[in-house]
Amino acid sequence: MTHAPSTSSGLVKLTTAELERFHENAPAALTVRGAGFIFERVACSAETVLVGVVPLVGMLASNWSPHALSVFLLAGVWTAIVCDCLKYAALHAAVAREAHESERNRRVWLVVDMLRRKQQVREVIVEYRPYAGLLADVIAGSVATTVLVVGLLTSSSGAFGLLFHDMGFVLSLVGFVAYQLTLTVWIVLDHQFGSGRKRPLGINGGWRGIGLLLLMTLVLLIQLGPKDQAPSISAKTLVLIADGWFILLGGLNSLNMVHVLRETAWLRAYLRQRRGGKSRRQRRKRRLVSRVLVVIPSWPA
Repeated sequence: MTHAPSTSSGLVKLTTAELERFHENAPAALTVRGAGFIFERVACSAETVLVGVVPLVGMLASNWSPHALSVFLLAGVWTAIVCDCLKYAALHAAVAREAHESERNRRVWLVVDMLRRKQQVREVIVEYRPYAGLLADVIAGSVATTVLVVGLLTSSSGAFGLLFHDMGFVLSLVGFVAYQLTLTVWIVLDHQFGSGRKRPLGINGGWRGIGLLLLMTLVLLIQLGPKDQAPSISAKTLVLIADGWFILLGGLNSLNMVHVLRETAWLRAYLRQRRGGKSRRQRRKRRLVSRVLVVIPSWPA
């Protein structure tokens, strides 16, 4: 039976008890990080990057208007938020189980990092709460989207109808939304019936709402500026800044995967070496016992 962490906050110290807990829980934490885990994380990071990359390609290749850039950005972000809400609703039992197991697994990886860095004390990671990030996305995203849509409709209401005459824009939008929905369906089915039942559900909300709030703030700063002066930043530049935010966010998630793969490989090698050390000690013990049995004469009947 594995040990549960004693606290959800405070400090972790590499005591004997902590190392015993680590050695018991480490194999289960390592099992979670298989090929499916890596694919799911990479696919979700790619989704975030594509929210920003596709509009950039559309602007460079097809000269998309600021309205097209804005519509694609809003559609991509909100599809991602809705998909995460659907995953949370469909896999609520898995999320609840993960919240129970997440602290134990995170503690394992915290100790791994401490061992790699030769540290003795480290602060415990914050408790896993996916619903808090989703709630932040919905609230912040709703406020920002309302302001942005009102501003876009006020500036040029007829431009939205023209967007759907551009087949390149329509195909890009439909293709990207289809990718998001297909990924969500695969994740839900895999976590319900496949190998995904053994790994955590990737829901990391909050940052998308922040990205939309960033765009809304920039738009409001321009709209509330002097009316007799031309804005120093164009609408297209504002949307590109928001696109850059999502590219940066997805890129950081991808770079984090490099760290995840390194610490996973380290723990796998550590456990293999530890099992090898145990096997060698057991073999030496068996050889010693056999020699003692040979030396001791048989007891007379």
